[in-house]
This record gives sequence, C-alpha cells and structure tokens, in this order.
Amino acid sequence: MYRKYIGNSLFRMFIITFAVAFLSVGAAAGQTATSESKDINTAKFIRIKRMSESWRDQPVELRLHSGKALRGLFAGAVDSQFQIRNNLEVAKVPVVDIREVVLRRQPQDLAMVGLTSAGVSALLTAGAMLGSKTTKQQQIVVAGIGAAIGFAIGWKAFYQNIVIQIE
Repeated sequence: MYRKYIGNSLFRMFIITFAVAFLSVGAAAGQTATSESKDINTAKFIRIKRMSESWRDQPVELRLHSGKALRGLFAGAVDSQFQIRNNLEVAKVPVVDIREVVLRRQPQDLAMVGLTSAGVSALLTAGAMLGSKTTKQQQIVVAGIGAAIGFAIGWKAFYQNIVIQIE
C-alpha cells in the first residue's frame, strides 16, 4: 500500500512539473514573439521616417497590401502612419498596410537625361576628332550617335520611378 501511494504521488508530481514547465515556456515564447514583433515594427518605422524626410512635398504612390494604390504629395510620417495630401485632404495610411512606396519621376530627372545625352555626344565627337581627320558631316553623325547613346543611358539611369519595398 505504501508503494502504491509513492507511485501515485511521483506520477502526479511528474505531471504537475511537466505541465508547469510546458505552460511557462509557452507563455515566455509568446511574450518574446510579441515584444520582438513590436520592436521590429518600431525599428522599421524609425528607418522609414528617417528615409522619408527628403520626400516631403514630393509626388509619391503608396501601394498597399490590398492591391490599392494612393497617389499624392508626401506630407510626413507621424505615429507609424504616412500622410498623403490629395488636393486639400490629408489621407493617413498605417505603415503596416503599405507594401511599397514609389517615388514618381520629375522634370528635373529629365534634365539629367539631357545632360547625359549632351555629355556622351561631346565625348564621342571629341574622340572622333582626335583619332583621325574627320569632316564636319562625320562629326555630326558621331555627335548624333553619341546623343542617342547618352539619351538611352540617361533614361535608364535617371528617369525611372524609384520603388522602395516596405515589407
């Protein structure tokens, strides 16, 4: 009878110890996952806020996880929300809902394309003039080819939308 009592109490003690250990590990794991998630979101928002300081009053497009896109002028990032101005309204969009931010190209970017085109054109023309005696017609042809190559390089390098992944 004494052995039966010891056996039952050891079994109960084992079950209780196992249950307490299992529940405490589960609770601790849940707390760290939640706090890690909050820390990651906070760090992400701080990074986004720093990055977005230069976007103020620039045309942007916010692409949301739902597939919807919002366009407007970037007003700021406050309380983990982006603020976008459309006409007189200010739309607030939580950062967690945003998949990517697209910075729209602007006329200044097209000026960079023109400068690149002119620079490559001048470089090729100067190279053609140094290499051998060329006629004016040959110089014009080389300048035109250089302008076309410079335009293609400038278009690919400078006149593109900038897409920033948020997730």
